[in-house]
Amino acid sequence: MAQIIEEAKKRLFLEMLLLGLAFLMLIAVGFWYLVFRPQHQLYQTITTIMGSLLFIVIIFLGLGIIGTVYAIIKGHTFPFLQNSIRFAVYLLYPMAIYVGKMLDIEKEAVERSFIAVNNQLVKAKVKGIPPQNILILTPHCLQKSDCPHKITVNAWNCKQCGRCSINGLLDLSCKYGVQVAVVTGGTLARIMIKKMRPKAIVAVACERDLTAGIQDAYPIPVLGVLNMRPEGPCMNTSVNLDLVEEKILELVQPLAAASGKR
Repeated sequence: MAQIIEEAKKRLFLEMLLLGLAFLMLIAVGFWYLVFRPQHQLYQTITTIMGSLLFIVIIFLGLGIIGTVYAIIKGHTFPFLQNSIRFAVYLLYPMAIYVGKMLDIEKEAVERSFIAVNNQLVKAKVKGIPPQNILILTPHCLQKSDCPHKITVNAWNCKQCGRCSINGLLDLSCKYGVQVAVVTGGTLARIMIKKMRPKAIVAVACERDLTAGIQDAYPIPVLGVLNMRPEGPCMNTSVNLDLVEEKILELVQPLAAASGKR
């Protein structure tokens, strides 16, 4: 379970995107079929404009998917494709979920694949972020449910007894100088982001909250780490601290490498 995000097949989400794109192409072909049928001139003009716009959108989405595949394979992206990539990944995301449902693919599997693709895109694009500008954003369910200390206002209220993962996250904060915030939901997460103003985020959550948070935080890049839920969702969860540290290093490099050379 700890490695579930890293082992997620990125191709699943890409396959859902391509199927969604094919669906849009069928609609566009339908428009053009209507265009060339004998109809009133105004009707033909309207359908021509709508069909042309749809084909432009499809071309833009296609470029985005090509850019996404290239970033996954090569490990870097072309700046001129950034808008197309974001347009394709985020605009087609709801359609990817719907296509997955039609094919009897569980929603969580598509969400995990989306997170894996997002992580690869961020890794390819974002490097050299100063540690003090990185925020570890984590849900309060990492804290033991019977713990009396309130850490959603200030994570450092944690007594670091070692019973939960918060202790390890604070250790990473001390080690690298990154910020840490513990939140109860999306509203508080947005408040903390606005207050701390990070340039990049390492977010810990479940599939649903991560996919929503990645999109809500834009244009701030987010690397997602899936939490572990031995007692079910939202109760005494935990996180692989090695994965969190790995994501921090992905954001600070090559800054860290340059510092080591001096």
